[in-house]
This record gives sequence, C-alpha cells and structure tokens, in this order.
Amino acid sequence: MISKSDIYLNKIAIITCWYGPYPWYFPYFVISCSYNPTVDFYIITDNQEIILNKPKNLIIVFKTLEEINILFSKKMKKIDKFTWLIILLTSLPPEVF
Repeated sequence: MISKSDIYLNKIAIITCWYGPYPWYFPYFVISCSYNPTVDFYIITDNQEIILNKPKNLIIVFKTLEEINILFSKKMKKIDKFTWLIILLTSLPPEVF
C-alpha cells in the first residue's frame, strides 16, 4: 500500500519579471494562481503595491532593474540568453524556495 509520504508531487516554478504598474488583469492572474497549487509563481518586480488575497504559491521578489543588472554584472561579464535564468535562480535568497 502506498502511503501519503510515498507520493511526491512535482512542482513547477514560473518566473517572470514585471516592472512598473501591474496590468488591469493582474487580480485575475492572482486568482488563477490559487487554482494551481502545484505551481509556484515568482514575480520579480519593483512594484510595491499590496496584493490582496495573495495565495502562498505567488512569491513576490522585490528587486529594481538596477539591482538585477548589478547582480548579473557581478556574476558574469557576458550574459547570454540562456544562462541569465540560472544566475537569477542561484542568486535568490533561500527563503524564496
């Protein structure tokens, strides 16, 4: 017999950057996140707006574009399109995960 501890759910992480005000449909996006508990949604943003009814799988990482550029320039001298995500993920604080 399989116990609950033997069942492992795979998690998906979706990472996006959003700078400036959130779009008009953002509240609907927040609601949709709550219906996808096996997906973690990370938004890297400079927007300090309070998100009402934010589900626990929606993680907001406050970083300005300047902070991101400084972080990348410290990690790499030349950034190509495919490695910036790896750099970002390894640079996020452990409590994000």
